[in-house]
Amino acid sequence: MKKKMQQTQKNSEGGNKKLCLSLFPQEESTKPLPKLLKPYLRSSVEATVKQYKNYLCSKLKQDHNYEVAAVDIEILCRGAPLKNDLSLKTVWSDCWNSTSDLELTYLLKT
Repeated sequence: MKKKMQQTQKNSEGGNKKLCLSLFPQEESTKPLPKLLKPYLRSSVEATVKQYKNYLCSKLKQDHNYEVAAVDIEILCRGAPLKNDLSLKTVWSDCWNSTSDLELTYLLKT
């Protein structure tokens, strides 16, 4: 396990393991979505891709009055689409494989 992941997974009072991540729109998208006002996040490693799709829908509406359904959003790690049931811990270990914060991008499905 990476040193950065070990640092971010230290137990807090509630025992939740955390990691830092960023969520930015995919720049090469033909239909770009707006950028979140606060794209840098701290999250439980147990959170799933589906939960972040729902989070994105909520924040895009709140920040930009932009309505989109979670089923119409694709979240990617290093350009690869992620399945809804993947946890951030799995994404970190299987896709990201880096000591820096997890970087995810999003776009509208075509």
